[in-house]
Amino acid sequence: MQMPLLTTLISMATWTKVILLEDLDRELGEGMGENKRTRRKIASLERRITQHEGKIEAERTKPRPKHWRIEYWQKEITSWSEQVSRLHRRLPQARKKDD
Repeated sequence: MQMPLLTTLISMATWTKVILLEDLDRELGEGMGENKRTRRKIASLERRITQHEGKIEAERTKPRPKHWRIEYWQKEITSWSEQVSRLHRRLPQARKKDD
């Protein structure tokens, strides 16, 4: 079964538009999904921070806490907190607040 010529042309034009938009998105970088990925990364880091804070509390309640573990987790928390603050500055609403 053959498609009518007009339907074929519309279909080809639609695919061309999709391909051009994909090329444009690649040229511009990550595009619209960048904010979503940034928010997901922030949420992931905040979950890890919370987990490590729980580990620190659990370790401190032990009769003989291993201080080297606590120091290690605190360093990771510090690093992740700095990363979260940098990521927050990438988001559009953070840029507006800085102005």
